[in-house]
Amino acid sequence: MFYCCCKKISCFLLCLLLCAGSTYAQQGQALKINQYSVSFRSDLSAWSIPATATPQLVLIRFAGLPGPAEKSALRAEHITVLDYLSSHTYSALLEPLAQPAGQAGITGMAAFEGRYKIAA
Repeated sequence: MFYCCCKKISCFLLCLLLCAGSTYAQQGQALKINQYSVSFRSDLSAWSIPATATPQLVLIRFAGLPGPAEKSALRAEHITVLDYLSSHTYSALLEPLAQPAGQAGITGMAAFEGRYKIAA
């Protein structure tokens, strides 16, 4: 009985470790778009958008995949999450007054550059 219980616990811990390792690996992956590597900045205070600015298209990397509640909270803070790309990264629109530095879950941001677009 004790052996069976220990075996179940060790299997559970192994599965937990594998899942956590896969999430960490995905988070640490470099993102490439059209053969270009994207460099994320972790200093989010540089991304404060003044009220007079035009909206900016950016790439946002999250610690985990945001759900509907997180996306709604970001929308209330003038950050519209658009499309999932890869490695916990989404395209997003920063509207005037956006303050991404105060948002939980955002680990890095990068400007969306024209060279990332796919030619039609």
